[in-house]
Amino acid sequence: MFHFKHAALVLGAFALTACAIGNVGPDDAKGKLEGAGYSVSVVSAEEYEKTPTAEALPGNAALNNYLSASKKEEHNYLFAWYFSTMNGAETWNELYSIELSSIKSEDEEAKFTMGRSNNVVWVGTNAAAKTAGFTLF
Repeated sequence: MFHFKHAALVLGAFALTACAIGNVGPDDAKGKLEGAGYSVSVVSAEEYEKTPTAEALPGNAALNNYLSASKKEEHNYLFAWYFSTMNGAETWNELYSIELSSIKSEDEEAKFTMGRSNNVVWVGTNAAAKTAGFTLF
């Protein structure tokens, strides 16, 4: 018989797993992606401001690192912005959500994903996000 306390345990375990998604640091994500054959770059906030991406999506004071990864032959890619605070990530995500949603893969079959978890905002193909550890599915 399934009781309320069992449901609470299941929901609690799911919540812990969901919260852990955004805790994938740039070095961990880079290692996972490179291990799967992606070309990966991680830059500091100062270096990010010199990139073409920063022209359309400038960072804010809470930006720590930016990760970009691609596997061109498969049209898979991932862009992730790491912030020092959840509030900084949330504010930036709200400000640029329309611009982020306009980023699509050249491959019509590639599934697109974007999200924010804790202090990380990401956008890219589902395959790349999953490889990096940003999605459960």
